[in-house]
Amino acid sequence: AYTQLYVPYVLPPVIQSGAEFRESILANGGAQMYVTVHLYVKNAGQVPVYILDSIYWIHGGPASSVSDAKAARDDLIYDGAFVTPVGRVLNPGEEVAQDAVVEINNPQKRAYEAVKAQTDVYVIRKDRMTMPSDYERSRVGAARLKREASGGDPPNAEYRYRSAISNSSEILNLTRRRQRISVWRVDNGEWPAIVVDVSPPGDRIAFDPIRPLKNQKIIDRYGLTRVRGSTAQMPYPELLQKARSG
Repeated sequence: AYTQLYVPYVLPPVIQSGAEFRESILANGGAQMYVTVHLYVKNAGQVPVYILDSIYWIHGGPASSVSDAKAARDDLIYDGAFVTPVGRVLNPGEEVAQDAVVEINNPQKRAYEAVKAQTDVYVIRKDRMTMPSDYERSRVGAARLKREASGGDPPNAEYRYRSAISNSSEILNLTRRRQRISVWRVDNGEWPAIVVDVSPPGDRIAFDPIRPLKNQKIIDRYGLTRVRGSTAQMPYPELLQKARSG
């Protein structure tokens, strides 16, 4: 019982995510360059998790270290989600991957030193809560969000997923307040973002990965985690040369 129940329950999730640049080609007489970027998330631990949402960014700009990945001069080339469907379970040892093809217009005229790719994934432990199947179908678009906006909702939201969640046992369901999870995709200019909260209906307790102690109770209870992938960087002249010779 100790091995099967207690040990997995106290182990932290080990989720890995990242990006890798692959081939690049020129099209339409060199007016466009198409770059393939491989994106992945893998459960390298022993704890199954639900994937709440994912996002990746492709930026062009000066070459930089990982610590300087958000340089102000970086231009957002493309962003999107790479894990579908949302709410899916990622079991131990399982990996989800997708190749995204990114278009760069007028590539010869770009003054980029490098192109960078980065991923962000939000997960929550499956062994501590249950997410209903209607989470994926709960998506609400920007127009409806504007009509139904309430205090504390993040501005410039492109969409939202929302669902009630239950605890891992009926006893906990009886002793704890009912909880609801909300996940927004927000337009933040060069760095669109995902905003998550887990709180009772009518309250708004945003998950803040920069100040995690603010959310320590929810983190401990449900294992809500932000998985930031390492930055993949490719010198832009090298990428362009590969496209010319491809």
